[in-house]
Amino acid sequence: MYGLSAGRRSPGVPAWGGARGGGHPRGTRRRARWQGRAYAFSIKCPHRGTRLEWHADETRIFCPKYKARFRPDGAHVSGRTSRDLDRYDVRRQGSDLLVNFDALRRADTDAAAWSAAVVQVG
Repeated sequence: MYGLSAGRRSPGVPAWGGARGGGHPRGTRRRARWQGRAYAFSIKCPHRGTRLEWHADETRIFCPKYKARFRPDGAHVSGRTSRDLDRYDVRRQGSDLLVNFDALRRADTDAAAWSAAVVQVG
């Protein structure tokens, strides 16, 4: 588990930041806060593992190799990919968000767990 500050954001303004801990290499995961919810993702595109980027002008997560676009909650919007982004389990403890880096959820194999890998922050 790794703790992150829940913080407060303006409604509808996403945050796309790094998270590290638990023995994982720096920069292998990202967290996003969007519309009062927080998520934690692998930053690899589920199609071919390309490192994802944040495009603030589109409010989208973007795969530069195959032009796939994802909403800040990880749902696939357009472009070439095989599925939504993988999410890590998250939970709130006081003012911190705890991310379980041993629990990576895929929407295509366990939709219920993927949908539950979110926490209210706003």
